[in-house]
Amino acid sequence: MFKKLMMLAFVLTLLLAACGGGPAATEEPVAGACDLATDPSMFKMVFLPKNLGNAVFDEAHEGALEAAAELGVTEELQYLAPASGAAGTEQIPIITNATTQCVNAIMISNNAGDQIAPAAQAARDAGIAVVTWDSPIPSAEGEQVFVAQVDFD
Repeated sequence: MFKKLMMLAFVLTLLLAACGGGPAATEEPVAGACDLATDPSMFKMVFLPKNLGNAVFDEAHEGALEAAAELGVTEELQYLAPASGAAGTEQIPIITNATTQCVNAIMISNNAGDQIAPAAQAARDAGIAVVTWDSPIPSAEGEQVFVAQVDFD
């Protein structure tokens, strides 16, 4: 079940990245905006769970890898996470680094509450698709969509 959900999150991320996340053609370009790949097979993406060594996140990673293969993505999906996730804010430099590398999309299971929002918003401002899964950014600042893996109804 979780694998299928991550495949859905991956597909949504790919679609958001393909639609472009930067300024509209009539707007002024954002300073620091990335020149992102437009060919979905060449998309560079970061999969960012709360921490490493967690079986749920490992299964989600497998689902994202399967979705990437099914969609013909040839770039390696980067699986980056803090070793423990105990500090919470350890995801922020990973997002900042991914933004400076101009990846097409970042998929985050947030572990830093709203502290992560400025880094996520900077990624969005650079034209990078930002999808949260498992744990959203409470203010929703910087995320395009949150994928919940349960139906609360």
